[in-house]
Amino acid sequence: MAVSLEAMFLLACKNGDIESVRLAISLNVDVNYQQGWPLRRAIRYNHPQIWDSLLLHRYISVNLCNQYGLSALHTAARFNLPSAVADLLRHPGVSVNEKTLLGSSPLMVAVKYCSKQSAQILVRDKRVDLDSVDNRGRTLEDVIGTALTNPTEEDKLQITEILQEERSFRELGEGRRPSLEEEGLKIDGTHRTRVFGKLKELLEELSELHKTELLKIENRQEEESRSLMGRMEEKIKQLIVHQEQERTLLTVGLMAEKEEMSRRQQEEVARLLHKQEEETMFLQRTSTRAEPEVSSPKPATSTRRPSLVTGTDRISQGGSPWEGADEGYLTSKEAELPEMITSACKELECPICMEVMAPPSRIWQCKMGHVICEPCKERVSKENGSDPSELPCPTCKTAPFIGRNLALERVARSLFTSK
Repeated sequence: MAVSLEAMFLLACKNGDIESVRLAISLNVDVNYQQGWPLRRAIRYNHPQIWDSLLLHRYISVNLCNQYGLSALHTAARFNLPSAVADLLRHPGVSVNEKTLLGSSPLMVAVKYCSKQSAQILVRDKRVDLDSVDNRGRTLEDVIGTALTNPTEEDKLQITEILQEERSFRELGEGRRPSLEEEGLKIDGTHRTRVFGKLKELLEELSELHKTELLKIENRQEEESRSLMGRMEEKIKQLIVHQEQERTLLTVGLMAEKEEMSRRQQEEVARLLHKQEEETMFLQRTSTRAEPEVSSPKPATSTRRPSLVTGTDRISQGGSPWEGADEGYLTSKEAELPEMITSACKELECPICMEVMAPPSRIWQCKMGHVICEPCKERVSKENGSDPSELPCPTCKTAPFIGRNLALERVARSLFTSK
């Protein structure tokens, strides 16, 4: 849900968020929103940095009151915040005797709640009326501690002494404290004591002012430190969460890659074992079924190797797949070859020329086990113009040829040589 600028500004005044307050002021927020609630709120929750910024604003109205007639000065006196009282009294537009709906001035509010420090600062301001009465006709002395449930007698006595001392001083000073130049008196005799008494009072006021300013600075620095620590903790938490997410994603990715690699390796090993098992079984069955045969003189050998397609056609016509082949191979006079031998012959086809690599063909292989006949290997090497030792396999396109497959050549000789 969207939050208005004024609502955000009001919340920042309550929480002491000076950055948000400055941002809102730069965006021309109404500093007197809801009859001066931001200033009263900053004073209520004791945020000196906030009320300083507001009091320096040119459009601030320090005398705005809430529904009960309480102004910012009433609020400072109620919660006994002498630094806020002093800052408000220094503002040129402040009304020091503004009354609430019940007729209470700021000094009367301070007296009701026994706010001694605020009362001391208020009575020293000569604009403050010490003879003010509320709507019920009660004087300052009549309302001391009336807003508290159980005020102490000591607090009530101290408030009474503060009021009486100031009344006596004003009676002697004709309503205000004159300067030494205005009195025109020499610092001797009976007046010496009075002069030094005034100097003592000035020193006390200055000391109180110094304490107030120091307290204000300490509060401001403490708020800034808390704000900085909060931002640092939040950023550290975000960094830890981000690192944990990245580590989780990286771990999941690595585990997936590991599983994929293990599966691929197992499949390659299984294919290799299956192929070796088939070759072994083929050799065993061929050796048990073959019978020795008397060799006959070899006629002139043909330069073309028998095609498996031609052999297949002969088998479909009821003959041997090698009928009419070169001497030394299986002939049509022999018994029909088992289906396993036909399947083995299929594995001896060159993937380039598609002819059976029968003896005396030389069979070459790459690192992955793919085979090719020697004439096709040389032809592909010439076409690519590359070194034969670096020629990539035309089947897998990556692995180079590593040498001849002598085991497969022996299988071909066992398969095609006359028994």
